[in-house]
Amino acid sequence: MKKTIFLIPIFLIFVAIPNTQSSSEGILIFAGSASKPPTEEVVRVFQKKTGIHVDVIFGGSGFVLSQMKK
Repeated sequence: MKKTIFLIPIFLIFVAIPNTQSSSEGILIFAGSASKPPTEEVVRVFQKKTGIHVDVIFGGSGFVLSQMKK
């Protein structure tokens, strides 16, 4: 049940993305390692539904922050 509750907010973020993007564009997500399993599931469903490629960078907060600043 907790997995479903967690996935709903993430899924709603993806649904809010306009469908005007072409499949050649992509999305880059920075996410904490603790959220890896549910994030990978949402990404899989999103890519299948939209055809938009999603790259995810997982890591601890310090690592993710340093990658965002690059």
